[in-house]
Amino acid sequence: MPHPGEAYAVPILHASDFGNNIEWFYARHAHHPVIVRGALAESPGVAELDRPAIEKLLHGFDLWAYDSATLTRGEYVKADVLFADMAAGQARFNVVDHSILETPLADRFHPPAFLRHNWFAGSPHDTDRFVASVNCSVRDSYSPIHVDPYGMQGWMCLLFGRKRWRLYAPEQIPLLYDMTSRRFFHRRFDAPAKFPLLEMADYWECEIAAGDLLYFPAGWAHEVVTFEESFGIGGAIVNDFQVIESTRSWLWEYSQSGPGDFDFIEFLAAGAATRPRTPDCASRTAAAIQLFADWQALPAASRYGGAG
Repeated sequence: MPHPGEAYAVPILHASDFGNNIEWFYARHAHHPVIVRGALAESPGVAELDRPAIEKLLHGFDLWAYDSATLTRGEYVKADVLFADMAAGQARFNVVDHSILETPLADRFHPPAFLRHNWFAGSPHDTDRFVASVNCSVRDSYSPIHVDPYGMQGWMCLLFGRKRWRLYAPEQIPLLYDMTSRRFFHRRFDAPAKFPLLEMADYWECEIAAGDLLYFPAGWAHEVVTFEESFGIGGAIVNDFQVIESTRSWLWEYSQSGPGDFDFIEFLAAGAATRPRTPDCASRTAAAIQLFADWQALPAASRYGGAG
């Protein structure tokens, strides 16, 4: 009989535990998911917003939304429609990556200090849109298992609502992913028997509510269930702290679906002088770029990348 996977509770910290000490955060906590409370202290203009205030603030704005059943077909939808759906309990749309720059929240929200060492911010590659995004979900919305693109580290901070997250370290991905169909297990559509290794996967699990910020490292697969209508701000990070892990994750993505519309290696190689840097930034970045060169040198049939 296969050995069942272990379940781990996501630990909880308070932003005041480390303040502006980004190095401490990455050294001590950024190798697994973590919930951070008090992260909105630097954005009181956002922390004080309740559901009616957010609805009023976004009145008339268009938000990029995905079909909630498939999360594949996207279109712009009026925020008023989304909030009306919330009130009616209709699960037609799920907003997960509409850039905050296109909303009035951009002037009010400032990422907490420990998330600001971010190469997406101020890059000439049009990546500011990844730094922070609006997230709006009706009750019972579900995001199936996936890995965020471009080797991103990720985070989500809720202003209201409640969500359950289950997260899987990169080395667990072969247990959740079918190489033949090139897709992850979908809890609402797939019979577990089609993924016989699924029960062996270790995972980290938590619920987040208003004021909670969940952080997860590069390459971690995750799925999300929304228990109550929810609104929050999420974001993505690439930096030298996890540039090698990010590159491994992007290589796995590349090996499954091609390079996409974003040249990750060019992004790493360009603009280094303007980025926040740690003392060993150059060596880490060079090692990450070498990973890609080594992968390209493999025979085509062997380029399976690797998330772990």
